[in-house]
Amino acid sequence: MIRNMRDNGMRIRSIAKELGISRNSVRKHLKNEPVKKQKQKRGSKLDPYRDMIKTLIEKDNLSAVRILKR
Repeated sequence: MIRNMRDNGMRIRSIAKELGISRNSVRKHLKNEPVKKQKQKRGSKLDPYRDMIKTLIEKDNLSAVRILKR
């Protein structure tokens, strides 16, 4: 709740006054609450070759070593 108020542009003094707590308590809460970061999904180096690898496995019944050599 305090994080949302701060993200909406409220100052620490305003948050403390509205919630009836001290400014130091607001600061402590903001300092201790971890900020969640969204992780980006990265692609694999093999993504461009997935279809080719699947066909080699299914059609030619090749092992991973032989596919790597190709």
